[in-house]
Order: sequence, then structure tokens, then C-alpha cells
Amino acid sequence: MLSESWTAPRCLSQERGRHLGFGFSSLKHEGSPSLWFVPHPGPAPALCHCGCASYKRVPGVCAAAAPQQFLCSQPSETSVLGARKFCFTSRTLMSAAEYVKSRLPEVLKQHLQDYEKDKENSVMSYQTILEQQILSIDREMLEKLTVSYDEAGTTCLIALLSDKELTVANVGDSRGVLCDKDGNAIPLSHDHKPYQLKERKRIKRAGGFISFNGSWRVQGILAMSRSLGDYPLKNLNVVIPDPDILTFDLDKLQPEFMILASDGLWDAFSNEEAVRFIKERLDEPHFGAKSIVLQSFYRGCPDNITVMVVKFRNSSKTEEQ
Repeated sequence: MLSESWTAPRCLSQERGRHLGFGFSSLKHEGSPSLWFVPHPGPAPALCHCGCASYKRVPGVCAAAAPQQFLCSQPSETSVLGARKFCFTSRTLMSAAEYVKSRLPEVLKQHLQDYEKDKENSVMSYQTILEQQILSIDREMLEKLTVSYDEAGTTCLIALLSDKELTVANVGDSRGVLCDKDGNAIPLSHDHKPYQLKERKRIKRAGGFISFNGSWRVQGILAMSRSLGDYPLKNLNVVIPDPDILTFDLDKLQPEFMILASDGLWDAFSNEEAVRFIKERLDEPHFGAKSIVLQSFYRGCPDNITVMVVKFRNSSKTEEQ
């Protein structure tokens, strides 16, 4: 598994108060589940290592999970962002991302290992483990954040590879897209946005509202309808932590690569554009991750940009995915 980080030249970091980075990963799957997370949130740069990229002004986290092993980098001045790959950024100093980074990797690792030991007799599944632990972490975090009046929040995008299946859990508006054998862009997740009919109806039933302030926002505040943290909106039950979880057959898709990224990328690129852009740059040292982050920046994206490219190795070349 390969990983590397990059930080934009200072002139770019200063423009619009942004900090840019990128990450990439090449995976050889050997039977045990491998994870990638892309959580991230609100306004500020964070530096991402180990397969992620982001800019924000808050501490973040970077962690990488290989089969049987979870590797976590130490926080730097701006902190680290996650991978498993997973990445978090945060809105405040205590930071929802920092809390999730310190808890969720180890919790998931333990539950997945226990599940693998007695898979045949277990009533659990990858989907139920992901859902239960995401919701559990959110409950824990809300207790901590409420006491300190910390309004931090984070999105969370998790990709779990096991055997010939890819399971993706999403909370918020980060997004995963896969390139199949024919070069098609296959959505791995669906954004949780307030303007979506399903989300809008749920918010209205809870007694909330959405309004337009640059983008559609819950209670005029949050531009996503689901997140981890964000206790003031959770107390109103207008924002929820429930993940959407989808499973994909890798034998059928025969993927070439997948992109896990925050909404900053998707503000500048459609799914199809991003897949075409990366496909033309897979021979670059960073699988095109650096190039697409910079291109999003040059297109005027005003939001944070966190991108991870995971390249699948071709089993026909004597290597398993």
C-alpha cells in the first residue's frame, strides 16, 4: 500500500486563506478487510497525510489501515487528516474530527477483527458493524461536545474492502466515485444535502426548516443534512448521524480506481469529469490526486478540498485487487 502527502507552495496556501494537499493509495488486497475513511467538515486548513488531502485551519488527523494493521501519523502543527484510509478536518479546537480520529479507528478495528474470527456464526455483518459504530461514536462525541459547548462537526465517508465486496458508509456530503473496467463513473455514495426531497421532508417533520444562504442550509446554518457532532442541530433532531451504506460487487465492476473526496472537489468536478481527469493521470507519481486538487483550486473552489485516489491492482497481472 502506497501513500504520500503534498503541501501547496506558500503562495497558494495564503490565497483565500487555503491550505492544499493531496493523497493517493495503491492497494494489494490479501483477504483481510481494508478501510478508508474520508470525514471532514467546516471552515478552516488542515494538513492531510497518508492518502488524503485537505485544507482547513484546524487540527486534523491522518490514519491508514492495512490488512491486520492500523497506522496513525502523529499530529503536526496543523494536525493530521485521516485515511483508512480516512481523513477528518474540524471546525473548532476540540474538533469532532479529532475525537472521531482518536476513537473510531480502534473501535472499528476491534469489532471487525472479532467478526472475522467467527464470521459464519455471527449475526453481524460489515454493514451493521459500520452503522452501529458510527452511531455509537456520534453519541459519545455529543456528550463530550455538549459539556464543553463545542459545536464542532464532521462528515464521514468510509470504504471497506473485503474479499470481492466494497462496502461504503457515508454521513454528510463527502462523496465516493469508482471507475469501472469500462471507464464508467459509478457513484459509491449519495450526498446528504438539505434540498433533497427525502432530507427536506425529514427536517420539516422534525419542526425544522431550510433556507438559502449561498447554499441551502439546515436552520440557515449547516449546508449538509447529516453529520457527526453538531450538537445544537442534533438536539433539534434536524441533523442526524445515520449513515447510508451501499455494497458493490467488485467481480462485476472490476474497478480501476476510486476517488474519495470532500465536497470541495465535487463543487468543481462532476463524477464523470473527475473520473476522466484521474484516468488520464494514473501514471503520475500521485495517481492524479495532486493535479485534481490543484485544478479544483484553480477553478475557484471556495471550499476545502480533500481528495484520495485508491488504485486497484489488476488481478490479471498476478496480483489480487
